[in-house]
Amino acid sequence: MKLKKITIAVSVCIMMLAIPYAAQAGAHAAVAAQPESGTLTIQTETYEAPGLTAVVDLYKKANPKVNVTFLNLTSTTARSENILQLSSSAAPDIGFVELGSDVYSPLVSHNELESLAPVWKADNLYNEYPAGSIAYMNSGTSSTPYGMFLFAGLGSMLFYNKTLFAKAGVQPPAGRLFKNMAEFNTLVDKLKAKGITPLELGCNSTVALGHLVDDLLPTSATPSQFLAYTGDWHKGSKSPVQFTDSPFVNVLQTIENWATEGTLEPGCLSVNDTENYGNFANGEAAMYEGSTYNVPEIIAAATKPAFPVGWFMMPPITAGVKTPFWNYSGSMFVVPTHAPDVALAMNFLQFLGKPSNLSLYAADNLSLPVIRDAVREHEPSQIFYQVVDLEKTVGSDVPWDAAVPATLGQKTEVPLLEEMVAGTLSVRATAKDFQQAFVALQTGKVVPTGM
Repeated sequence: MKLKKITIAVSVCIMMLAIPYAAQAGAHAAVAAQPESGTLTIQTETYEAPGLTAVVDLYKKANPKVNVTFLNLTSTTARSENILQLSSSAAPDIGFVELGSDVYSPLVSHNELESLAPVWKADNLYNEYPAGSIAYMNSGTSSTPYGMFLFAGLGSMLFYNKTLFAKAGVQPPAGRLFKNMAEFNTLVDKLKAKGITPLELGCNSTVALGHLVDDLLPTSATPSQFLAYTGDWHKGSKSPVQFTDSPFVNVLQTIENWATEGTLEPGCLSVNDTENYGNFANGEAAMYEGSTYNVPEIIAAATKPAFPVGWFMMPPITAGVKTPFWNYSGSMFVVPTHAPDVALAMNFLQFLGKPSNLSLYAADNLSLPVIRDAVREHEPSQIFYQVVDLEKTVGSDVPWDAAVPATLGQKTEVPLLEEMVAGTLSVRATAKDFQQAFVALQTGKVVPTGM
């Protein structure tokens, strides 16, 4: 199966042009014109229930005789066990999947999902969604859309404790962008001189160390090199870059330097995700590596730090390069082929796919809309507006470890980085192990799930 390379121009939502993507022909399920009655079952993760509830309330006003039931998933069931539910005769009308979870590809490959092409056409989603997000959905599966993206998350950000910065006499970078790594290192040295831990990072996490690669690789590799690192992994492909080349090695070296020179929290390998944010919120470190997904906990009364919080972008490895955001738009609704009422499910998704409703869904979940013509909902934090405005300047990329299969990404990446940070694996040896995993995919010795 020929894979489409993931494009670098992944632009999030508001006021940016997305490249049109041609609709694919094929057999598609009908969309119910105006349902008079029915029962709709929709899977959702608990944290997305507010946004879904807001849209469902509007839908029921237009369709008062339709009953809607939520089936709540945990992060575990959504990413593993749910594949059995969605492919069974007991499937819901609308399922929830994470694109990078090895659930979507197998369902598509085994014809367990209905094409959403009619919904995409009706709501102009081929033009509304970022081209890179569409290519990410299609990579390794099919050019027919079987899912509906729900919102976007942007990363490569550092949140910082304004009180600790003032104590150390340091200022955030102008325009939220470091000119080079030296500027960042000077800031770090001043924090350390005051006995302040510079950067909180939960290395005992499934994502934290991997996100450092997502943050740094686009500033070390050229755009064409980054495209090769993300897209040239499939069987039979040739790549102009290797993981033992300087773009990737420099990323690894930077992470090792931060671990050995005191930039990262000492003992980060024993800190998990929950402890990671808790340590920052308790004032134990000056900076916290994060994304817009972290904004809810930063502003919520129960988890809000006692100090004022600011943010800026990660430093670039190559001087003068503006660090782009990484853009993850993997949360999707799908319609199983065994859904009790496919037409009703399609009707609801067409309603959800209108710009105003996708914007409402994202805003009520404290997330960013993933569409071009998003409606600016009232947001509880100015951070969202600040992020959107900066994204227009610096752009965004697909996260590297989400773009590649898990056998090269997180499942291989995080254990290798943990060994490197622990000092049991050198930078060069780590790079060689990444290259071996890359070659295993290219030669077909390892086959990604669903291929």
